[in-house]
Amino acid sequence: MQNELSSITAPEQENGYEWNTPANLFELTNTVSLESRILEAGLIIKRTMQLRAAGLVRDRQAQRMVCK
Repeated sequence: MQNELSSITAPEQENGYEWNTPANLFELTNTVSLESRILEAGLIIKRTMQLRAAGLVRDRQAQRMVCK
């Protein structure tokens, strides 16, 4: 019973190494329309850019204001 329990609770170590989900992996919800999936992907990309490269987003927004 103990061996069965450990194999159920630790499947990520079956190859001798611990598997971690990559930081850049995400899943879209199972929506019906392609348009809603595209919008969701765009929001995920935007939020990721705001978190990881906030300066780039700020610079781009400032550039757009100057060019108007």
